[in-house]
Amino acid sequence: MFRFGRPFLLLGFAALVPMTACVETDKAGTPTLLAFDVVGPSGSPVTRDPDAGVFSVPPRVSFNALFSELLDFDPLVDVDAGVDKPGVVLIEATGNPTATTVYTPNGDSQFTLIYAPGPSISAQPVPGLPAGSAVKVSLNTAIMRGKNGAPLVVGPSAAPVLTFVTDAFMVVGEESEMPFTADHVFKITANNLPADTFASKISVSVSVGTVPVAGVETEITPDESDPASFSIAPKSGMWPAGASVVVTVAQDATDLFGVPLGQLVTLTFPVAAP
Repeated sequence: MFRFGRPFLLLGFAALVPMTACVETDKAGTPTLLAFDVVGPSGSPVTRDPDAGVFSVPPRVSFNALFSELLDFDPLVDVDAGVDKPGVVLIEATGNPTATTVYTPNGDSQFTLIYAPGPSISAQPVPGLPAGSAVKVSLNTAIMRGKNGAPLVVGPSAAPVLTFVTDAFMVVGEESEMPFTADHVFKITANNLPADTFASKISVSVSVGTVPVAGVETEITPDESDPASFSIAPKSGMWPAGASVVVTVAQDATDLFGVPLGQLVTLTFPVAAP
């Protein structure tokens, strides 16, 4: 759905009232596409290495288009339903993901500490993007026009089509320079949304020195705040003191689109001795 951006609260609402009356995007001129970017997990645009032959990006990204002027709502937003219309951003990738969009009309190129630099359309791939795959994302410029009916113009430094390759599916574990405490809950994180069967592909073994420790039962649970992360903990609440814990993820563990890791992933962490 479309929304208005939130000004920084430290300035105070009263101080913003006269300023909002003269924001640059109240103009109804010819809109120009200023930028169309891949936005990384951190919320910042993913920059392309000019020396790299392939534009490689993380699988969990979104997209943002920035404009110089207000766009006509009608092709973009179903005002009665309060949702953005489909087909504003088109995605071509394995698994046929779609894009949900949000048109944010307010913005200003001068007051960028308060507003976004201009009106924008953000797009989120649903249910995501496959790892290790070629992706094409297109802004449907044919349906975009200004409030005065003028068709959208693509700026000299912008492009309405993004082509890139997503990084291969991978898993990492948390790191520490010191051994973990015996009650530590170890976390592993995939770089893409995993398949429902992912947890079943995780196994844990424990040893002290060169001696395997049998009977250490573990709980593997998805993180409530991040479905790509999993917590691994002993059911007893404590790892054996001085142990070495090895977490393995099978090579056939896949992301949501069925893309496998392709190789066994082994993550090892030490437990502090008493």
